[in-house]
Formats: sequence, C-alpha cells, structure tokens
Amino acid sequence: MKLNGGADPATGESYPAQLGFTCAACHTGHIEYKNISIRFDGGPAMIDLGNLESAVGLAIFYTMKVPFRFDRFADRVADRAKRAGGPPIDRAALKKDMPTSGVKETGNMKF
Repeated sequence: MKLNGGADPATGESYPAQLGFTCAACHTGHIEYKNISIRFDGGPAMIDLGNLESAVGLAIFYTMKVPFRFDRFADRVADRAKRAGGPPIDRAALKKDMPTSGVKETGNMKF
C-alpha cells in the first residue's frame, strides 16, 4: 500500500511517501491440505512480518552497496519504464532517491 507524504497531525513535521502493508498482511491465513486450498480472511496470518521487514531491508541495503546488484536493479527499472512509455531513467537520481524511500532501522541494523 502506498502512503503519500504529508504532515504529522501531532507534530506538524512532514514525512515522505512510504510503502507499507495493508491489514491483509496480518489478517489473512492460507492452508492447503490434500489439494484443497482454504483462505481465512480476517484470521491470523502465518507470517513473521518482522523477519519479512528485515529481509526486505537487507535486500535494499545490499542493492545499494553491491554495485552489480544496483546495476541489475536499475536495468530492470529502466526496462519497465521504457515498456510503459515513460521517460528514460536517470540512474544517479534513482540511486540518490533509494536510501530515502523508506529504508529505516530494522532490528539491530540501521540503513
């Protein structure tokens, strides 16, 4: 889910656009048994969101720190933009924007 940037109503401080989970991340379960699939909406999910957040944070961290990973990521972003008819991607601007696009302290690691 995308949350547009805005101002904190309590402090008035501005915050950037963010990505996050909807309620379904924690409240949708899924079981498969003998080729029968059952989904539980509103029930507990079988996911550890803390581990998921850490994994996503590490993936972003490594993408920023390992040159070939960033290059591969930028190639994919540029290809999707081109196929969608969008403007060419500025790799330097993309790299500059990455650390401020929601990477935050995750567990014992700060990004």
